[in-house]
Amino acid sequence: RKMDATLFVVISLLFLLTAAGYLLFRQWPGKKEDQSDLDDGKKKGKQHTLSKSERKHIAGIGRNRKHSRSSHPLLAADLKGHTSSVVDIDYDINGKYLISISEDRSARLWIAKSLLQKEHKFFRTNFEFDMPTKVKVSPDGKAFIVCLDMQNTIAVYKLKKEGMKMVGERSLDFEKVHSNNIIAIDISSNGTFIMSCCSSKFTVWNLRGDILATVETHMVPNSYAVITPCGKFVACSGFTTDIKIWEVEFLPDGSFKHVKKVMDIGGHAASVQYVTFSGDTSKAATVSKDGTWKLWKLCVDRKRREDPVQLHSMELPSQVENPVIKLSPDGRVVALGLGLSIYVFSASDGIELMECLNHIHQGPVCSLTYDPASEFIFSFGVGEKCIRVWHNTPGLRKFIAELEDKRSGAKDNEVYKNRLDEQILKAKTKLSSIETESAKISA
Repeated sequence: RKMDATLFVVISLLFLLTAAGYLLFRQWPGKKEDQSDLDDGKKKGKQHTLSKSERKHIAGIGRNRKHSRSSHPLLAADLKGHTSSVVDIDYDINGKYLISISEDRSARLWIAKSLLQKEHKFFRTNFEFDMPTKVKVSPDGKAFIVCLDMQNTIAVYKLKKEGMKMVGERSLDFEKVHSNNIIAIDISSNGTFIMSCCSSKFTVWNLRGDILATVETHMVPNSYAVITPCGKFVACSGFTTDIKIWEVEFLPDGSFKHVKKVMDIGGHAASVQYVTFSGDTSKAATVSKDGTWKLWKLCVDRKRREDPVQLHSMELPSQVENPVIKLSPDGRVVALGLGLSIYVFSASDGIELMECLNHIHQGPVCSLTYDPASEFIFSFGVGEKCIRVWHNTPGLRKFIAELEDKRSGAKDNEVYKNRLDEQILKAKTKLSSIETESAKISA
């Protein structure tokens, strides 16, 4: 009987241990949700609902899911060549080339004329003993600057010809002034100054690497900083719910005057993650942790201290941790990188979803840019070695609609009407050509 009692106790303990182990296993933290689930809006918590028209549009373009990432109807090119992850890209404002930098410690200058050809021509520059993290091309296209990871400073590379090749030659190193990692660098479009930003401040430099000013943003930590396309202002976003804008002023003789705060863009309910501007700096678009993106009108009377006007506000179609937003240079469309997908909205009304490129990246989209003519959208995802080039057909359709509106409003000016007719025909022919090629891929 003692043996039976002992055996019963042992069996009971084993049963209890097995049950406890099973319950612990069920409650043990599993792997993080797959990014595709986040992109589909399956993340737990409050979900933002799309309107009926948006749902209908997404359903209509759901065919994109049927195509592999390498055969999407709007894919113009895949720029391959880097042997490790791409970390940043920038387009020459003169439209001659795109530059990319990678963890393989190289920069590649992709020649714009070859983007739609079978072979994409590029020139390579290597970085010895350090890795670039940010890149910007000078306005004249004769040099580029990079932020170097280990040195945490800016280096200038001048472009020079070596036979049939174009290479970057290191010509200047800026002083190390940032104690924290540099999160953004930029060059003004008029070539008057360079900006670098870390988590607490931004520094304004002249082209020789001399410090002109250092500004504490009081937005700790800063999340992003950029020089506006007009070349006059520095915009910065951070932990606060607004965007702060400073004007960098120079005297008539070209000497530096000062940096002064001139404007706030406020309206979000949580910290702003990204800000972008149209080519003429008349519009801005922002995206925030409050789950919305907003479109702003910046053409206000600053002398009367007028605030930027919020044109539209819209909930994000999909909630992700690090959304990316980019306003096209011509100000017609806004691209949003959300998870593995890209959404393209009209920048005229901010409501119409014109295109949805579903699951076209292997990693979450971390960069979006346009060429100066707004013909293409360039993107890459986290961990990806190639840059994807997309036809900006939404922008082209908006351009055609604008021309047709002008044509219908034209009165008796036949010369003007004929000019518009020529532009409309040219734009429609281009759109038809892209759609024809897209139809072949779809088939």
